[in-house]
Amino acid sequence: MFFILSKALLFLLNPLIWIVTLLGFALFLKKEKWKKRSLQLCFLCLIFFSNNWIINFVSRQWEPTPLLVSDIQQPFELAIVLSGYAIIGYDLPNDPPLLSFAQSGNRLHHAVQLYKLGKVKQILLSGGAGNVLGKKISESAEVKRYLLTIGIPEADIIVEPNSRNTRENALFTANLLQDISYPHQNILLITSASHIPRAKKCFDKVGLSVTPFAVGSTPASGVFHLDSLVPNLGALTTWKSLMKEWVGVFVYWMRDWV
Repeated sequence: MFFILSKALLFLLNPLIWIVTLLGFALFLKKEKWKKRSLQLCFLCLIFFSNNWIINFVSRQWEPTPLLVSDIQQPFELAIVLSGYAIIGYDLPNDPPLLSFAQSGNRLHHAVQLYKLGKVKQILLSGGAGNVLGKKISESAEVKRYLLTIGIPEADIIVEPNSRNTRENALFTANLLQDISYPHQNILLITSASHIPRAKKCFDKVGLSVTPFAVGSTPASGVFHLDSLVPNLGALTTWKSLMKEWVGVFVYWMRDWV
């Protein structure tokens, strides 16, 4: 039930939904006063939430200082890669299905690069089926097949195929490492920069010590340009992700998961 409710909440944590709803009020409300107020609020929301400069500033306050590749002097024994980045094309005429990657695909790409650079010795893929409806396909199991096709030895891949959210990522991964008597504690946690604060707290809560490696960090601001004031659809998407993390931390705190 919590999984389904979290998906519904994610739909509502979308500034674009708010903007469209306010526009609908402005079009269909009968009282002129409320039509005008709805339209004004719709315009203000659009200007605020589509501004790149504002969302970049807020994101930098939330994200931790990223660990640099050059900071890794001794290789990590294991890199845990959290799911939510692969698109499995079972609706396409390919057998086996080919993978596509969402914007957060750098989670996996950076893990592979760190492995090839000798910065990590093994990769653990954590995450199962994240969809509410439709065919339940374990993302991590499919990504393992992809890693094998690009030359990663099977002995260097560990799969946790069942988790559906960050809490389960941490809990199931900790249980898996305990079950296989994994002897090492030098572990890297790879996920999106905005996701790091919640993910790190979840892993700390289950007693698994990890060093976070953020991907997709918001770049430091440079000289202000007028282009920063131009509405940008990507800013709306970033706000949605950031709000998801803020609410996620609060809900996880209420459930004693962080």
